Amino acid sequence: MCPSSQLALILALSLGLAQCRHPFTFLDVGLQEFGDCLRSNNLTYEEYETFESNENLENLLNEAQVELKYKCNIRCQLLRQPPTAQWLDAAGRMDLQLMNATGETALQISSCMEAAAAEPCAYAFHLVLCAHKADHPVIDYDEEQEQQEYMEYVDYELPLPEGSSDL
Repeated sequence: MCPSSQLALILALSLGLAQCRHPFTFLDVGLQEFGDCLRSNNLTYEEYETFESNENLENLLNEAQVELKYKCNIRCQLLRQPPTAQWLDAAGRMDLQLMNATGETALQISSCMEAAAAEPCAYAFHLVLCAHKADHPVIDYDEEQEQQEYMEYVDYELPLPEGSSDL
């Protein structure tokens, strides 16, 4: 294979991998916080799992089709990120410094955010999508750790909301 063909193949693979990346992979909240976010937005784990699945990626990238409860769930998770992974300031607005977004990435995110809605949940959801489009943050994904966290979550029982019964 000639060098230009090799370069073209590498570029095509790189673009393909960037497009496959999921916008929510950076969210890192504990089980309790995750459960709190689900409950506060009247979502079940199964609904969220379907929402964030790769099969639904095209739909969730079309913000107009995403229900507000899902946008609010993403905002809830953003607000519960560890202190070193915050994206929103105290007023709930984008903070590029907190996001560690610099250079071209910061410019892309800022430009994209010019179209953000004022509604807090829609704003936060739009921020996540803008960061995704700018390929931010770069995720150091640990599949083993993710699988372990999933297994712990599957074994974790979310408390039922007050007044509901377990039929």
